[in-house]
Amino acid sequence: MLLLGVSSRVQPGGSGKLQTALICLLLATSTLAVYSPATRFAFVSYDDPDYVSENANIARGLNAQSLVWAFQTGHAANWHPVTWLSHALDCSLYGLNPAGHHLTSLLFHAANALLLFVVLQQMTGARWRSAFVAALFALHPLHVESVAWVSERKDVLSTFFGLLAIWAYAEYVRASAAATRAGPGRRGSSWCLYALSLGLFALSLMSKPMLVTLPFVLLLLDYWPLGRIPASARWVHLSGLLREKLPFLALAMTSCIVTFLVQRAGAAVVPLEHYPFPMRLTGAVMGYWGYLQNLVWPHGLNFLYLPHPWPAQQVALAAVMLAAVTALIVGLARKFPFACVGWFWYLGTLVPVIGLVQVGNQRMADRYTYIPLVGCFIILSWGGYAVLRAWAVPKATIAGVAGLTVAGCIWSTTLQLSHWRNSTALFEQAIRCDAGNFVAHTFLGNLLVGQKRFEEADAHYAEALHIRPDHADAYVGRGFALAQQGKPDEAITSYQMALQLKPDQAGAHKNLGSVLAERGQTDGAIKQFSEAVRLDPADAAAQYDLGTALLSRGDFAAAAGALSRSLQLRPDDLETRQNLALALVRQGRLLEAVPLLIQVVDQHPDAQSHYKLAEALLLLGRTGEAATHFRAALALEPDLVPALNNLAWILATHPDSQLRNGAEAVRLAGHACELNGGSDGSLLATLAAAYAEAGRFDDAVATARKVRDLALAAGDRRAVGVAEERVAQYQAGTPLRQQP
Repeated sequence: MLLLGVSSRVQPGGSGKLQTALICLLLATSTLAVYSPATRFAFVSYDDPDYVSENANIARGLNAQSLVWAFQTGHAANWHPVTWLSHALDCSLYGLNPAGHHLTSLLFHAANALLLFVVLQQMTGARWRSAFVAALFALHPLHVESVAWVSERKDVLSTFFGLLAIWAYAEYVRASAAATRAGPGRRGSSWCLYALSLGLFALSLMSKPMLVTLPFVLLLLDYWPLGRIPASARWVHLSGLLREKLPFLALAMTSCIVTFLVQRAGAAVVPLEHYPFPMRLTGAVMGYWGYLQNLVWPHGLNFLYLPHPWPAQQVALAAVMLAAVTALIVGLARKFPFACVGWFWYLGTLVPVIGLVQVGNQRMADRYTYIPLVGCFIILSWGGYAVLRAWAVPKATIAGVAGLTVAGCIWSTTLQLSHWRNSTALFEQAIRCDAGNFVAHTFLGNLLVGQKRFEEADAHYAEALHIRPDHADAYVGRGFALAQQGKPDEAITSYQMALQLKPDQAGAHKNLGSVLAERGQTDGAIKQFSEAVRLDPADAAAQYDLGTALLSRGDFAAAAGALSRSLQLRPDDLETRQNLALALVRQGRLLEAVPLLIQVVDQHPDAQSHYKLAEALLLLGRTGEAATHFRAALALEPDLVPALNNLAWILATHPDSQLRNGAEAVRLAGHACELNGGSDGSLLATLAAAYAEAGRFDDAVATARKVRDLALAAGDRRAVGVAEERVAQYQAGTPLRQQP
């Protein structure tokens, strides 16, 4: 068997071991050096918030809760628990510092390059050709997206476990052959390696289901370089190899089903009626051809390639070229088996992402090439070497050509990497590559909104809508930018256009509700907030907006319900807690409100939080505690009139002599009246009671008469009666004793 010959060649002597070590060192250092700028990059606003920077389940780090969530969630229309756990571990190690997250992805990429070199050398015995493949893999610009984009951790992680699975499989084949030579009963270790390969494959699929084609790849490797399928192979021989792949195939099928169900539940799968099969087939042909073009001449690389119609002659030419290459490679399969393996590796591993099952609106993406291009690199390395040697080109010249190729990759990768330094650079590069990229214009508009550059954002939204008038997301963004520029009517129109195009946009309903609430159209705002909550019950901001709108309308019970749900989603949000407490107070549910208000004071002890807690305590009859918090409020805001008045009333009228203090009550009530201009009857009534408590009954009588006169002028007969009673009481020299 070829494998046995290969096995003997991969046991290098001292010189060979040194060369292998030097190649590994050079691969690692060059990869880390070229990609090192990424450790200074920010998170980008494209998917990174969903995956890491604004994902509360990930940001809390690796723990039991995030572990359970990772295996149960279909968040972002994907099921990849190992990737989620990787991000959570990074948050435990680095928090939300993007440098650490980028470093992890870079280390995985470098590890993948080393693994690819080791695995290829192990299977083929061709050290330098394997090194060239690994160098192209490590440094080709098409792979920048998979490494520099934190959200694509799933790519490098899936490939890491996938390459380990191939390594374990090759070791299994070697051990199985050795056990066959040694006789029956010696296959135990080989089956352990088989099980290890299967387990690593499962981890790869749980990182990203890209490698569902691994059973097919293993069959290719059986043909070359493992040499398990001789030219004269019969069906009985092939059937054994196929049976051997059945457990791998079962895992792959399970992953496909789970992925399809999760993506369909996340509305990510494009229905056939929206994207007919002939269009999918055309997209697949152009995808295969386009990736090959970018492999040879990487230009105009973009984070988002939007679908464009292709001329029929261009599609036909691409199809003919692909068919011709396939026919040529199949014809040369016996002489150059590596070409057949490399070509079908490329075609086969791209199947999950080539668009036959369309997910989202992207038909091409640089990240899709991370594994498939390995097949092309094998053809370039082994094929280039074979051709140049056939032309009697010296090995030194071959090495020079390889070096220049790698240098070109480094230059192009360095340039492409710079576009990922932040969101602005990424989106601007996308627009430079494709002036009609309305999605990039919308993303850039969103970014500018976050920077409060609303006029610039509006210009990008307008350009996006000029390119694509039915782009609902641009209408939503523009509505917000217009609202922030003080143009509510235009904002409302923009939101309404967005909802005509896409009625189930929770964000559009929420934003429209906010504009209506600001204009005092409370009923309309409540309708929009209610719809936003129905569409997205987990949106804490929408629940809060609904609660505050209901609160302003006086619907305290419904407001408390919405605010309670908001607080469950955002347990640490101060304003939600305050407004929920207010809704409970208005319902008379003081025993529920006071603990919330105490938490608000603990969380944010400002004058208002102390004052609101004091009011609730006063209503509960806990007057001493209320006085303490009124004092705390006044220590922070000495001119807070309601706190001055309420504390003075307690000090002037409370039955408990230990709480009363006439002199202080006069000072506080007098200051409140000065601040108010001396025309508020309730404040003057408190001042009169304070004078009486201080023994200044003449002042108390005179002030109580002012209260009576104000009530007469206002026509408040009840207040007139109360004031006259107090005038008589003060004339009798009796202070007021009354609960507030």
